[in-house]
This record gives sequence, C-alpha cells and structure tokens, in this order.
Amino acid sequence: MERKISPLTALLLILLVALIQACGRTQTTPSNRAAVLSDQPALPGEDADLLAPEGSFNGATHNVVIKNFRLDPQEITIRKGDRVIWQNDDMWREEGIYHQFFAHNNRFRTPKFFSGESANLTFEEPGTYTYFDVIYKEREFLRGKITVLGG
Repeated sequence: MERKISPLTALLLILLVALIQACGRTQTTPSNRAAVLSDQPALPGEDADLLAPEGSFNGATHNVVIKNFRLDPQEITIRKGDRVIWQNDDMWREEGIYHQFFAHNNRFRTPKFFSGESANLTFEEPGTYTYFDVIYKEREFLRGKITVLGG
C-alpha cells in the first residue's frame, strides 16, 4: 500500500528545509560580499591558526585572477604569513558570476564573491592546500593548489 503525502505536508517540509538552509547563511550585501574568511563560520575540522588575526598582516600578497572560468595561476607557492587575493574577472553575457573556493581538507573557504570583487586569505600554517570552486566543481581549471612554506 502506497502512502501519499498531502500538499500541506509537502509545503511544510519545503519550508522547513528552506528555513534550515537559511539559518546557515550570512546576509550578503554589496558592501560585505568580499568579506574576509574570518567573518564566516568555521568549517568542521577547520584549524583556527590558519588565518592571521585581523589587522596583523605583514607578509607578501599573491594574486590569483579568475577569468574565462580559469585560475591564473592555478598553483602558487607562498610563505607563512602571506596573503592570497582571488580577483573575480569572470563575466557571462554581461551578467556577473560568483565564485566560492573550498579547500579539499576543509582548511579554508572563501565567501562567495561576484564579478569585479575579490576574496582574500592570509595563510599562517605551512602545508599544501588544494582547493576547488564549489559553485563550478566540474571545471578543471577552477581547481588550485597553494603551497605554504614555513618561516
């Protein structure tokens, strides 16, 4: 015997799922879209020492440009305390495109950032960080690697 869900029950389930998803999001406005990761909630397993405390940056800056759904460069080597800035220069049919990067080992994530905006992280822990664009997971050229050298 097959059990049917009433339209009211289905609607309530949809609203419940939407409410749960909304609770995990931060409000994005034009003024805060390019917020630094420290404004985002921590991921499970995320190491708090990866990012430098706000206002303590004194390293070099490395730029990664996103254009035509490609990272340039895809791989970089930096030193502990250096900052990586991802600049979103992607456009599609005169519409903006947003990107958001996650590390494979859950060590970092950027906020979503739209065309013409950027996101940045300062790396305080040596290691190798491979990452991908969570929005365009299937795009090979939107996968990168950051190698952080000590001292």
